[in-house]
Amino acid sequence: MIKTSDLLIILCRYCLKIYNEADEKAKNVFLSLLRVYLRPKSGEPVMIEPAIRLLSRHGAHVDASKVSFFNFGMRYYSANLITAIN
Repeated sequence: MIKTSDLLIILCRYCLKIYNEADEKAKNVFLSLLRVYLRPKSGEPVMIEPAIRLLSRHGAHVDASKVSFFNFGMRYYSANLITAIN
């Protein structure tokens, strides 16, 4: 069975391979992964640490105007995330 940490690495590598700023769908691949981390399936934990890691390493590939933590229903987590980034 694949470990979660290995899967996260594979997902980031996939995003780097697919990312293309000129392609409307491909330029949002990191945003899609961020949404997966912050809006997991029912009963699954929110993946804050991978989300922070994604933003710190690949934040330049995420359109900040499309990120709204309040839309993720994460008022508590967004405050902690902003504190952790600063």
